[in-house]
Amino acid sequence: AVLVMGIGLVGPGCDRKGNGETASSGGAVAGHSDAGDAAGTAASGGKPSGAGTAEAGAAGKPPTDWLSDPEAWTPVETLAKCSTKVARDPKTLWPGFVWTACGAGCQEARVLPVDGAVFAATLGTAARVVDGTLQLSLSLRSEGEHTRYLLGTYSFGDGSASVLVSEEGPCIAQVAGRGAPASLRIMPRQGDFQYRLGFFDFSHAALSWLSPPLTSLVDAFDFRGGWGGVASFRDLMVAADPTVAAMSSVYKTQGLIFYPTSNQDLVAVTEERDKGGTVLGWDPKQGSFPLASSDKWTPVRLGLSAERAAWLGATGPQVSDGRYDSARIYSCKLPAAGDECQVDTGPALSITTSSGVLSTEGRFIALNGCVSDGCSVYLYDFSADALYRVNPLHAGHASEVIGLSADELFLADASEPLVGTPDFDSLVRLSLSRVDDFATRL
Repeated sequence: AVLVMGIGLVGPGCDRKGNGETASSGGAVAGHSDAGDAAGTAASGGKPSGAGTAEAGAAGKPPTDWLSDPEAWTPVETLAKCSTKVARDPKTLWPGFVWTACGAGCQEARVLPVDGAVFAATLGTAARVVDGTLQLSLSLRSEGEHTRYLLGTYSFGDGSASVLVSEEGPCIAQVAGRGAPASLRIMPRQGDFQYRLGFFDFSHAALSWLSPPLTSLVDAFDFRGGWGGVASFRDLMVAADPTVAAMSSVYKTQGLIFYPTSNQDLVAVTEERDKGGTVLGWDPKQGSFPLASSDKWTPVRLGLSAERAAWLGATGPQVSDGRYDSARIYSCKLPAAGDECQVDTGPALSITTSSGVLSTEGRFIALNGCVSDGCSVYLYDFSADALYRVNPLHAGHASEVIGLSADELFLADASEPLVGTPDFDSLVRLSLSRVDDFATRL
């Protein structure tokens, strides 16, 4: 079987014109050159294994048996004809990532520790720090005699699985949005469009299947204890009851809103207007409110931590098409209720467009920036006002930011055959304490 992470589906709000984030590109970052490989010890699930192979599960089964072991999975009802199963004990069942040194402060692992070709997709990836731990959600599928989808959420440091969901029927499974690491969709391949939403409560490690099925595709997000979506690029919607699959509008605009993201109870989006734009916040107590606004820049990427909002502000007549005359990093410490941010102006970037997500955690901000001949990963330490470009890992590869923890930067890395596709085949984690070893200060 061929195992593929992600399905490359794009729905309303999942893509914007001109930024390279279509189903054919997956937001892949190009322009890497060889930095050489480094031999080293490996780790499975972040723990030393003494070898570069996956460890067998607790029952001593070969690494691939866990995918088809009927005793390991509980069937659940989602939609008619779908065959959805949830792992009974995901921490024990998951064999662990196999980490190998890839340079100073660098470890890499295939996206799935099994034999054969393995792939992943940025459109099926979402990440957020929850109670100090980075939760990374990935969407898998295997293709052989039949198709199997596997969705998982993994905790870093140790890479253990918090939840695993398998789908083997005539249905599709995917993470619900780049801003929705706790939400997933099950939908039929054919027939009338509908999907069943699953919501994972990190605080109780509980997965709920919401009813009734939904029929409107939105750019989904979730937050502590709840979820919602952006509809038609103009309507911010939230589920009043997170256990019921129904949303109501909390903010509408004549402009355009993109990139829903959240941390704890705060949700934020970018709002694009005829001139400039707004970083818009929403929480259950205050409703909607501006975090920062300007008629001089338009926010085109956005990230949140528990303490800070960070965004890329761009200028130029083609900003709405994803092309910039100039671009600069901005951020602010999250203000008290009712106040706007005191904006900190960061460095200008010599880029003409960007792709994927912007992440912020601790003192760092990470994003992907592009010019005509390729893209790079940029890392900004705002406490030291230091801007870095991450050095290439392998010749011909493409890398993209997928998340930040307090200690590490996480990248999706696509090997040369996958560059320009929605897929990647390795995860990379870079120790922020070694930033001067794996990145060049600009």
